[in-house]
Amino acid sequence: MCVWEFDSHLINANTYLSGKAIDSIQESKKNYSIRDQRRAERARRFQHIAGHPSDQTLIYSAMTNGIINSPVSKWDVELAFEIFGRSQYALRGKATASRPAVVEPMEILELPKNITNYYKNVELCIDVMHVNRVPFLLSISKHIHMGEGTDIRG
Repeated sequence: MCVWEFDSHLINANTYLSGKAIDSIQESKKNYSIRDQRRAERARRFQHIAGHPSDQTLIYSAMTNGIINSPVSKWDVELAFEIFGRSQYALRGKATASRPAVVEPMEILELPKNITNYYKNVELCIDVMHVNRVPFLLSISKHIHMGEGTDIRG
């Protein structure tokens, strides 16, 4: 079942309670002829058989004859989107996180005098962490929360 997003402020309580606010595939199909429904089903089936390309990719290949003797047209793909929504299989794995920014090496900064005066005895928590079988010595101070990692290969 495909559920479309809607702005709840635009409808009243009676519309919502009567079930007219949520558009299902069956409700979407009622707006199109049997022929258009079959064309949309054929386009969606072709999309899944072709390896789940996006709607835009499928439209581009249909318009440029990228797939020779393609059984679907731009109109068929648009119908499939209007009736069924986006293909769940075409969306999987394509919404990935962006690559984080590169962390530049920082210069070594002196600890401010007021911190060194206040925390004369610093308690360290130290552990060894392995990253790709490379050992690192990690330490963090308990009250200052200053951490440090050092490669200890030698």
